[in-house]
Order: sequence, then C-alpha cells, then structure tokens
Amino acid sequence: MNLSEIIPYWRNPRKNENAVDAVVKSIERFGYNSPIVVDNENVIIIGHTRYKALKILNYKKAQVVILDIDPKLAKEYRIIDNKTQELAKWDMENLIPELREFDGLGEFEIFFPEFKFDSLEIGESNLNLVSQDDIDDSEKKDKDNIESSNTNTLSDYVDVICPECGKGYKLSRYQILTNQN
Repeated sequence: MNLSEIIPYWRNPRKNENAVDAVVKSIERFGYNSPIVVDNENVIIIGHTRYKALKILNYKKAQVVILDIDPKLAKEYRIIDNKTQELAKWDMENLIPELREFDGLGEFEIFFPEFKFDSLEIGESNLNLVSQDDIDDSEKKDKDNIESSNTNTLSDYVDVICPECGKGYKLSRYQILTNQN
C-alpha cells in the first residue's frame, strides 16, 4: 500500500517518538520485514513506529495487513498489542553473552542505552554493580591477575542484581574484561 494512503490513528495511546530512531536503524540493517496492520479504512491498528520510521527512510510503499475488524475490537487490539510487549522481560543471564558475541557492540547502543558497550559493563540504570570507581581502581589489578593466572577467584566476581525481579547474578571481572561467558 502507498504510505500516503495509511492513516495514523488520531488517538494513538502509545508515545513512540523515542523508539523511531531505533526502528530506522533496525530497518536499515535488517530490512523492512514486519507489516503494518490497518483497518478497512487504512487507519493504523499496529505499526505506528514502523510507519514513522518508513517515512523518515523515504519509503513510498509499506507492507500492510488489512484487518476486517470491528472498530471497538481494533481499539482493544491496539492497546493489548502494545501492552503485551511491556510484559516481556529480558533474561539478563542470556542476553549479556549474546550481545558480547558481536563485533562493534556500539551499534546496539541505541537499542540498549542502559549498557556501557565501550567497556562491556552493565549500566546502573538496568543492573546494580559495584561502583564505577571500584571498577576503575581495580581494573589494572584484575588485568594483571588475568594475565598471570588466567583463572578467577571468588573476589573477582561482581554481584549483579536485577532491579525488576530481584534475582542475583555473579559476573566475573575476567568475563567482563575478556568477553567470555
């Protein structure tokens, strides 16, 4: 469908401006692969952020699914689809090793502003670590320990606590500095 024919829902309850740049980057990197869902009058039910990103990228057409749905159900679907995304949480124990496997982690910064990708440390806004000063002060000692023994001791571990679920993790400084799991 021509992008000019798609109509944003006038009362979209989702403030998505902060996500548009990330979606632009995603489309640039992976292509446009997820359609916008519209009703019979071409009003967006799902996909306002993609719509804005496609406009920024100067797309003329968009993949769409036209959903023949009662207007009241369309309103419910619009809200429920967005809310279900909020209910999912990241499994930090699995996410961090996945992110470490990529070269140039900085390209993910826009998607995960809570991480300090230049040093592979977990930002305080997402997880609580020892203070940055503690890490800076002990970095040389840790590097020396790593180079001399290539092993971990219990004191080399940093306690990490997820602020959302309260679950505790231990990450070794060796793992952080050498990007190993």
